[in-house]
Amino acid sequence: MTISRPRAACVLAWTAVVCLYTLLTLLYLRPIWRVGGDRLAPSLEDPLFNLYVLKWSAHQIQLGLPDLWNANLFYPTRGALALSDHLLGPAAQLVLFLQAVPNAIAGYNFLFFTSFVTSALTVCWVCRRAGLSWAAAVMAGWMYTFSSFRLAQMSHLQLLIAQWIPLTLWFWDRLLAERTLKNAGLFLLFYLLHVTGGCYLAYMIHVPMLVFLINRIVIEKRRLFSLRSLRLLVPVGLIAGAVLAAVFLPYVRVSKTLGLVRTDEEIR
Repeated sequence: MTISRPRAACVLAWTAVVCLYTLLTLLYLRPIWRVGGDRLAPSLEDPLFNLYVLKWSAHQIQLGLPDLWNANLFYPTRGALALSDHLLGPAAQLVLFLQAVPNAIAGYNFLFFTSFVTSALTVCWVCRRAGLSWAAAVMAGWMYTFSSFRLAQMSHLQLLIAQWIPLTLWFWDRLLAERTLKNAGLFLLFYLLHVTGGCYLAYMIHVPMLVFLINRIVIEKRRLFSLRSLRLLVPVGLIAGAVLAAVFLPYVRVSKTLGLVRTDEEIR
């Protein structure tokens, strides 16, 4: 079976882009390729705690999530994991990584490293789909992943795992524009990957999603609320809402519990 020239050229172009972003990331994060197996990047402060959270969540995933939120810290506090980011999505990736390389430090650095490469790639892909030239798309990916904001957050893995943002927003807009099962499935996939990556970016993404929705309401008007559209959009909304509830309700419960404890202490 032969590959057509346009398809072969596309594969070659994307291979070159992957190699370029990988080389740039190796340069920016040097010497991660040499010390990534036994040293956390870039320090032992927040990355060390994030590694603990990743290992706890990975452990719970392997057990079937029997007691996820009751992490074994700050005993006897219940729901201690909700005092910080759960990192469920990255922990699931760590489980897969540990099957091949039984080294949690290397696993953390793998997530750290790939957050840069994949963030650049997803932005580049979205820009290409939007009609930008290769030069503009590659530059946009580079600017996004190596921006000053990201470089200032090197210790916060939950803020670096931003590769799902472009794809979530892209397929959210595509779903609103073309209400198909394919767009619905792809949106839910990347939405799930994003909201399980970390709480900060999980709730922030709903601001641009709301803007996209308002924009589509202005464009589509009544067509967006037709029975045919709602048959697809309502189930998608219910599934997305269920995911959000599963992720954020434990935080609400812990917040209320801590508020009651503080009130009781003030009364005393």
